[in-house]
Amino acid sequence: MPSQTHEIRKVLVLSTAHIEPLTMRIAPQLPHFISEHQYGAYFYVGQAGDVTPFEDPEDYPDDLYQCLLYARKLGCDEIKFDSDGEIYDDLNQYPW
Repeated sequence: MPSQTHEIRKVLVLSTAHIEPLTMRIAPQLPHFISEHQYGAYFYVGQAGDVTPFEDPEDYPDDLYQCLLYARKLGCDEIKFDSDGEIYDDLNQYPW
């Protein structure tokens, strides 16, 4: 058994189809942006009561805000938007 505690995060992988192309282009300028990758981007979700909540919908494009809420309801810490990610009927889809 390891002698240290490990930090393990729950990441929801979503298709980039769940956000508009403009949102992806401005992603690095948005709150909770972590990083870009070749096929999308990562965003921090966190949980209610975190030091950095995303409670104000005015700070985000609506498409991203809905994805953050969805991931939070699932207990996820991060979202990985990926062009090959899963498409879910519960979320809006946008043409690319």
